[in-house]
Amino acid sequence: MMLRTVVLTGLVLVQTVASGFKPERAVVLRPDAMPAGQRWCSRPGPALSDDWRPDADVIRDLEAAMAPVLRLALEKETADSSRPALDIADYYGQYFGIRAGGRRIVYVNGFHRTHVESTARVRPELAASWKTRAVNVCDGGRLFFGVEYDPETRKVGVVHFNGAG
Repeated sequence: MMLRTVVLTGLVLVQTVASGFKPERAVVLRPDAMPAGQRWCSRPGPALSDDWRPDADVIRDLEAAMAPVLRLALEKETADSSRPALDIADYYGQYFGIRAGGRRIVYVNGFHRTHVESTARVRPELAASWKTRAVNVCDGGRLFFGVEYDPETRKVGVVHFNGAG
């Protein structure tokens, strides 16, 4: 499995190529990248606290574990509809190290490339903002998701997509 790490202005971008995720589409962010007091708009998710920072090994394991879980969740979302299937390689990820119930957890905030592309068209100055602050969009359905990963057990929780409204 190939692991690539790039340091960009204090941020660590990591990704395993073999998982299906693209290296340039992931970043480990500090919880303070989320505006104070803000919660996830249209899906359940933890409050973010500045606790620990996942390293490249944790992210590699997370992505390997998350890939089949996300693929299955996306398949279930499109099984009873005429909507096209989505590829996990088209998702971006923001990874936050948090504590939940005394355990170190990585919270994954995922969003589809169409969000980044439309942001770049409408507000070019914000095109790269996903690298420094949390993407928090209301609605959007399967284009946006959140999931927790426990690095100790290497288990991925339930994928929560945004509301469709």
